[in-house]
Amino acid sequence: MCGARHRIARDPTWQIGAECLHRAVQSHVSHRSAECLCRRVVRPGGRNQCRVVTALRRRAPPCCAGGPAASHLPGSIESRKFSSHTVSLTGALTSAQGKMHSYLKGRRAQITLVISSLSLGGAEKVLSMLAKHWTESGYIVTVITLSASESDWYALHPSITRVALDLLSPSRHVAHAILCNVIRVLRLRAAMRRSQPDVIISFMDRTNVLTLIAAWGGRVPVIVCERTDPRHHTIGRGWNVLRTRMYRHAAGIVLQSNSVLDWVRQLSLTHISHVIPNPIDPQIVAVHGVEKKRGSKYVLVGMGRLTPSKRFDILLEAFAQCIGDNPDWSLLLIGDGTERQRLEALSYELGVAKNTTFAGKARDPSVLLRSADLFVMTSEYEGFPNALIEAMACGLPVIACDCPSGPREIIRDGVDGILVPPNDRGALVAALEFLMKSATDRQRMGEKAVEVVERFGSDRVMRLWDNLIDIFV
Repeated sequence: MCGARHRIARDPTWQIGAECLHRAVQSHVSHRSAECLCRRVVRPGGRNQCRVVTALRRRAPPCCAGGPAASHLPGSIESRKFSSHTVSLTGALTSAQGKMHSYLKGRRAQITLVISSLSLGGAEKVLSMLAKHWTESGYIVTVITLSASESDWYALHPSITRVALDLLSPSRHVAHAILCNVIRVLRLRAAMRRSQPDVIISFMDRTNVLTLIAAWGGRVPVIVCERTDPRHHTIGRGWNVLRTRMYRHAAGIVLQSNSVLDWVRQLSLTHISHVIPNPIDPQIVAVHGVEKKRGSKYVLVGMGRLTPSKRFDILLEAFAQCIGDNPDWSLLLIGDGTERQRLEALSYELGVAKNTTFAGKARDPSVLLRSADLFVMTSEYEGFPNALIEAMACGLPVIACDCPSGPREIIRDGVDGILVPPNDRGALVAALEFLMKSATDRQRMGEKAVEVVERFGSDRVMRLWDNLIDIFV
């Protein structure tokens, strides 16, 4: 063993492997065991490699042998300590090999990000922020979308390689849908191979499945990211079956809230799961001193895709009940979607059309948010709502439905906002009436709401992502 130590000290390749693996297991196993594993990394594939990993697992506590258990993920995201110690030792072994191979080739590590499109949405925004962060950190980043680039809403850093496959044409029937997905997998596989990634990160349910199939048989680790609550967001029976089977081949699963861990636990995949919230856009925090120009005295604002799950119809109905006693208020809805025409018609039926503005898509929603007085979110379910944390970062008191995931991990009920039961119009009306009539409470909650930047600021969340990919690149 003494000779091995001298060899590690002399050879920089050994040093990279030793540094990587020792960092991953230093708190759980002896230095001798870590060094033994490092020696095996240089010549991977031997029969003794499995014995070394098994021996290390026996010496390590249960959380290290498998991954983050529920006991290591308390309800409060900001109190959770994200550590590479929650990663399996097999992942550490793969990481060390990748680091040494990159060293021997003399190249920068490469990250490939895959998503359906870069259209307006929370997942798309987070991906563009991650791509920019990693590019500026020195990684080579490739972004692959199944859609054409014409649908892009978010601009990427100029150093990022952009690959648009233009494969999202609608299917005519089931057989045609299967054929289209086969073509998507083949084209996606070819695009990923050309990018020569050290790690692949995929966003959103169906795209995650296609990415895992396309990466099948390769040695590149794939991390999949669930961007909503899969317990409530349906993707079809066939896709659900494929997701359950293919997620077992992922190197990691990133969730946005602790409550979704219950779903992962049913799949017995907690050992590869990581909870990372959405970051607050630094541009939102940077905007200050917006002058309020409007016809009415006070503005109630809602923001998001105008789709059925967001339940903006409940917001319109509640606003209609409150406007009689609060004539100085108006409603502003930011966003677009399939429900827009129905919601516009509903505003006329309820008699609040003259007090309601449909702003459509906003390139910089922070300007509109800072000109408002109160934010409301009425979703049936969420992943980790960007609209909510952005409104709070702008200093707005908030009212949100206490849906199964997301809001409860963001809002401190009664401190910086109010949580109401989902689909409860009476409770929503009561909360609206309370804050509409009380400027003091609005100011008090708004001053506390900005503290969300400390909990979910971009720098803090990016460190969680950096800790994760450091395992693989």
